[in-house]
Amino acid sequence: MKKLFIIISSALALFAVSPANAQTAKQTKEAKTMARQDKKEGYKCEDGDLVTLLAKFYIAKRDEGKETMFATAIANESRFKNLARRIATVNAATEYSYRQRAFIKGKVEIAASEIAKQQQQKFIEAYESKVINELSGQLKTAAWVVRKDPTNPKQLEVKGYFYIDPEAARQAHLDALRAAASEQQLINELGDSISNWINGIPFQQDAN
Repeated sequence: MKKLFIIISSALALFAVSPANAQTAKQTKEAKTMARQDKKEGYKCEDGDLVTLLAKFYIAKRDEGKETMFATAIANESRFKNLARRIATVNAATEYSYRQRAFIKGKVEIAASEIAKQQQQKFIEAYESKVINELSGQLKTAAWVVRKDPTNPKQLEVKGYFYIDPEAARQAHLDALRAAASEQQLINELGDSISNWINGIPFQQDAN
């Protein structure tokens, strides 16, 4: 029995220092650091333990290769916090789509060189309005925190921690571009190029 206990103890010790556990410990450490910072800034989590939720955020970023971001929105009253969450999600999608704006615009200008500049601009604008909705639907939320707005204590500031799978993001861009091309009656001119543009988008992981 003593020998069996030693074997089991050794196995548990090996498991405790496995790379997966060490990696999870790293994410938890990062989550604790961010949770302390949020607490220092007056944020509170209303959906559970913030460290646990933020660990999910860091695991998505480090271990699962997802892109991460956070965004805020203002709620005029407590009963509008859900609306603020939706606005924060849109804000995150807007910021995320802006990262690829120059790339998409350059591709449109090259592929649609024979299309009038005014129509090119309408196409880009249609794409940008559609991709925000598409991306908003693909964003996953790891955590929400709330605090009194530092500039107006009568209001609340809501912050969300989001992540998105790069392939889901590519599909969102693809759907938005195709919808915009169809809407602007440019699908014949641009249809063959759109998938290539999306495959070439330089999605980059957050270095933080």
